Amino acid sequence: MEKILNLTPHDIVIYKENKPVAVFPSAGSIRLTERIKEASPVAGIPAVVTEFNGVSVVLSQDFCTQVQDAVVIVSLPVLQATKENPFILEKIKKVLKDKNVNLKAIVAPDTGNDSVVRNKKGQIIGVKRFRTL
Repeated sequence: MEKILNLTPHDIVIYKENKPVAVFPSAGSIRLTERIKEASPVAGIPAVVTEFNGVSVVLSQDFCTQVQDAVVIVSLPVLQATKENPFILEKIKKVLKDKNVNLKAIVAPDTGNDSVVRNKKGQIIGVKRFRTL
């Protein structure tokens, strides 16, 4: 099995048949940097357009440097941004390469209705699968 590194700020729990089968603790986070532009108000309410123009990668102190090949878990907005802006994917690859990690794939938790697992309060506690591009 390939090594999976979670670069979201919270643990990712994978469920199968309503039971947790894998937990991926956070090893840091990848966040998009953005530029906000004013837009025309909507029904008198201010509105903005958000443009993602970069990425910030923060790795935890105990980031596993022995990993050579890894699948990296990111947030869905980061996953989508890697498709829309090749610069973002290249920056992520470079940061990981500097830590001797070869990015094999990039995925996000699938929080769609068919995959998300919620507790009795409706809070997300895990997913059944990943999304990929």
